Amino acid sequence: MGQNDVHLHNAPALPKNPTFKGSTKEERRVFMAAYNLYIGQTNALTANGVRPFIMPVRACIEPATKQRIAEWVMGKDPDDVSEGEWIAWFKQGFDVDPRALDTLKKRIKSAVVFDMSVPDADSRIGRMLDGLAAAIRRDRQEWVIREESQAIVKIITDAVKPASLHRAVTEQMALTRSKPLKKDVYRFVRWLREYAIGHERFVGYEEELKPPARPDLPKPPGPK
Repeated sequence: MGQNDVHLHNAPALPKNPTFKGSTKEERRVFMAAYNLYIGQTNALTANGVRPFIMPVRACIEPATKQRIAEWVMGKDPDDVSEGEWIAWFKQGFDVDPRALDTLKKRIKSAVVFDMSVPDADSRIGRMLDGLAAAIRRDRQEWVIREESQAIVKIITDAVKPASLHRAVTEQMALTRSKPLKKDVYRFVRWLREYAIGHERFVGYEEELKPPARPDLPKPPGPK
């Protein structure tokens, strides 16, 4: 070995790359999520500036599947399909029919809930995010956060509780300075968390949480 070679003692085992042998868009999304996780785990093992080898996408496709896709979809021999072409084909798995997108938005809308039984604003937003994340993970639809950020911001805004916070947030989002928040759901949620905590601290929700007063019932007429 040369003097510049690096010795790694007790090096951890490298993560195993995923293998694709599917055909549907959902299977492509599942593979890409697993492949991105594999890249992150492998890069985390960088030692002394030496990055472990990462298996390219084209090497992670089961041979018969690779032959079928190259021949029937790309019109090429598998050996003639570049790494970039394979990546582009997998990314097409995130192209969704508008009807499917509407269904996804409805599922997200039903999952975004501000549970007033949770005692504080910070925790309520955390619980809401749990529901949102579960809805988009169900079919590996994480792309919707990037591509439909403005729609997700509106869904969250419409769901905000209690009523006083909903009014205040709606008014804030109507301001010109709030336009950047509408386009970035991550930034919006960070702002909403801080705003909701401050609103709860300085305005309070006690009056809203009280049951409505029962109206006085008319007294029966007395004896004449």
